[in-house]
Amino acid sequence: MRVDKKRYPIIVIAVALIVTLLLPFINYKTDPWRVLHKDYTHVYNGIGANFSYLKVAYILENPKKYDTLLFGSSRNFAISAAQVSDKSYNMGYTFGVVGIHLQNLKSIVKSVKLKSVWIGLNDFEIWKDPNIFYTDPQRRPYPLNFYEQILLYKFYLFMNIGGEQTDILAKKRLLEYSTRMVKKGEDAQYHHHKVQPYNVNHAKRLNSMAAFTLLYNDDSYRIDQTIEEIKEIKKLCNKHNIELKLFFYPVFYKTYMAYNQYKIEEFKRKLASFTGFYDFYELNSYAFNEMYWSNTGHFNDSLADLIINDIKAEKNYVNSKNIEEHIAKGRLLIVDLLKKRFPIKDFIQKYNQNIDLSTLDKLVDIYQKNKNYTLNKDMKLVKKEDLIILTSGNDPHMEIDKMSLKSPNALISVNLESPKKTIFQIYYKKKLTDKYSEKQAYRVFLRKGENRFNLLTPSGYLRYGLRIDPVSSSGIYKIKTLSIYGIK
Repeated sequence: MRVDKKRYPIIVIAVALIVTLLLPFINYKTDPWRVLHKDYTHVYNGIGANFSYLKVAYILENPKKYDTLLFGSSRNFAISAAQVSDKSYNMGYTFGVVGIHLQNLKSIVKSVKLKSVWIGLNDFEIWKDPNIFYTDPQRRPYPLNFYEQILLYKFYLFMNIGGEQTDILAKKRLLEYSTRMVKKGEDAQYHHHKVQPYNVNHAKRLNSMAAFTLLYNDDSYRIDQTIEEIKEIKKLCNKHNIELKLFFYPVFYKTYMAYNQYKIEEFKRKLASFTGFYDFYELNSYAFNEMYWSNTGHFNDSLADLIINDIKAEKNYVNSKNIEEHIAKGRLLIVDLLKKRFPIKDFIQKYNQNIDLSTLDKLVDIYQKNKNYTLNKDMKLVKKEDLIILTSGNDPHMEIDKMSLKSPNALISVNLESPKKTIFQIYYKKKLTDKYSEKQAYRVFLRKGENRFNLLTPSGYLRYGLRIDPVSSSGIYKIKTLSIYGIK
């Protein structure tokens, strides 16, 4: 049967209308993020509810139940609110940042009288833009006014149907009871958690995991914007006579070493200029104890207990008077990285170069007159201004003199500018009779332009000599740094 072409527009409009009407029906019925139903006790398996929105809604519906709120990211999940007080509530949600905490707090203080607000600060605060959360159904914040509320319902009711909705309609995902929002009596009495006994398999698994950097690229920062958001939070708390406690979460050593610590230090300095905070973000003993960590980004409840106890005891408190001393002490702790004994043998790890290494002993430096290395015929170094120019043949490499260290680890620091893609490679020996081979090598793929990194390396490799191939192809390269650190 042929359809009259004149009816095409009518058919298209009718189909579009049906789809438009179906969208809010399907989205409301499925509601993967539980916002439309304000469901505080259930989540779909494999889908994270929007705890940022739901926890604010829950507090507003129970305005006299709590007087202390603990804002933070998923790292907050390990914290027992009852350890803080019997009227505390954990506001943590995944990827939580202060920009969204500010918006949520503004909504809460309109109708809830608070005594105290605690905020956990992350390393990603200074680069993660909170504005993207407004297009994220799992993290969109609670609306501040009626207009924002209309936009919120429009966002959830008319969003395109995705895999979450189709899985729910096909009953591939079912609602499950969750205690993430409301715990029936579990927080009524606090039970102390003890650190787990050492487990070598868990330690190996954790050390083999990648750092918890969440797409961090070290190119763009919003330190000043984050500082302004915290200032606004402080101003809001002062206006409503709310005590504000800020604290930096502890960090596993691999994640610490993956970040640009100079930027984090800048953030801490600016924060200390107008408010105090508690700082657990350093390479202390907790950072190296795998039994305190479930992965490289999240500590467990036993370490959370210690954090809360230290805050209550006013430990690790930093302000404008002691910030420089605090940062200097934090830099000294990098020595402990070289002292760390890893459960994995032949452990080589690549880290961010933006970390202060001045507290370590420099064993080899390409700029030193008293050289501890030998160049082969394909590698020539020429000093030009403040750079070493490397002219290389087909197989450029340098051999590091044999040396014994007190520290289990050494650290190779590199800053090399390349006109093309190439490969930086180190060859090592596990015993004196070994020959350098591709089986016992570690490679870093270099991009065109500047390449900066640190390599944590077992010091035993230096005992038998170490070969470094700065590049894998002939050409002219600029070496700004090529040094080896350790503890003699």
